[in-house]
Amino acid sequence: IFLMAAKVIILSLFCFAVVQSQVDLTLVPNASGSDVVKAVVSKIETARLFPTDHRLLRRIAYVESLDGEDTRAFRDGYHGGIWQVNRATLIDTQNLSAHPGLDSLYDKIEAYFGINWRFVTWEDLRMPLYSGLAARIYLSLNPDDIPLASETNEQATYWRTIYNGTAKDFATLVKALDNCNIDVDLIFVLDSSNSIGSGNYQRVREFVKNFIMSGITIGRDDDQVGVIIFSDGTRVVFNLNTYQHQVQLLDAINNIPYIDGSTNTAAALRQLIDEG
Repeated sequence: IFLMAAKVIILSLFCFAVVQSQVDLTLVPNASGSDVVKAVVSKIETARLFPTDHRLLRRIAYVESLDGEDTRAFRDGYHGGIWQVNRATLIDTQNLSAHPGLDSLYDKIEAYFGINWRFVTWEDLRMPLYSGLAARIYLSLNPDDIPLASETNEQATYWRTIYNGTAKDFATLVKALDNCNIDVDLIFVLDSSNSIGSGNYQRVREFVKNFIMSGITIGRDDDQVGVIIFSDGTRVVFNLNTYQHQVQLLDAINNIPYIDGSTNTAAALRQLIDEG
């Protein structure tokens, strides 16, 4: 059930159908678009390999290639991908002599993503996840702190130093990107009764997590998520403004309990309307 008002979307899951797995576009060469970029950024953030980048990685994808939609993004002979990472930049992310601390990062990347960064080729960067990882590793080599998302001009200067672009272009394109984004508030209402069972309930939680990781940007000024569960009664697990970071939100979803009991759909609808 979807109820829409202003920028609010309330999603209610009263029953669950197994969703067949889809192709992971973050690993498809030349895949592009905002959903692909958001999925890459979500994967990297969820891995917890780096400190927050204050939305810079997301913004660079748009500034460099319009999320891969620019006609020159995947031009012949150039393999930098959505984040337009040059061959020399990739080589720098693999230079252990200059950056000995990268060795432990490689191990974490391989453990989480199954990617041995030591052997990644420039051609691999046509895959969005590889391009995004290359850009994020390269950013981590810069000793300066990444400016806050609200400090657009400072981020522009930071980007200019890293990518040799012009600060004016960055600021203009980031403004266009921010104007295109429509933030949403999502309330998931999960059936936690005996009509769904504990096994299917685990699948419901995985569905919610995958939905969030597929392109939801969590933050005070971005998308926000709340969860209600119900059986014979209802319970607000957390509100829309409870979590401002995706990693914390995903941890909270992992810990949503299964209640069991009868199925009081009417009570869930009343709670949903009250929260909406």
